Amino acid sequence: MDIAEIIRRWQSGQSIRAIKAETGYDRQTIGKYISLGISNGISKQIKLSADEINSLFLSELNNKQNRSEKNILLGNYLEEFKQLVTQKNNPLKPKSAFEVITKNHDLTSKVSYTSFKRFAKAYGIKKQSKDTTCRIEIPPASQLKLNDKGRPNCNR
Repeated sequence: MDIAEIIRRWQSGQSIRAIKAETGYDRQTIGKYISLGISNGISKQIKLSADEINSLFLSELNNKQNRSEKNILLGNYLEEFKQLVTQKNNPLKPKSAFEVITKNHDLTSKVSYTSFKRFAKAYGIKKQSKDTTCRIEIPPASQLKLNDKGRPNCNR
């Protein structure tokens, strides 16, 4: 529905910046959808219904599903990833967990780290944050070291 709205706005003569301001999409994303529409035969003169536009873009969105093959491959090891990253003793960083699993399960040539980053973001795989620390505020110059005459030490 959003893609159809972007195309409709472009066909009505709005600039990419104006479309960005109205829809909130990135200009590169808008440009990509417009280019894809042009390559599928859409122009400013040929106006299609939202359903027709969506059906044209459905094949492109299905191509994104090809990435899901890697997600499925990585998904087989989702629990192992989470365990390595969230274990209490010596948790691994997500990149290190990726390296361990790709090496242990022979995925090195099958999945890129970029694909893993998308996978990790989608499934919330991230290193747990450390305990919170409190900042103690002290008055200015309260830690200033004074010499034996009560004056600040100045090394000149």
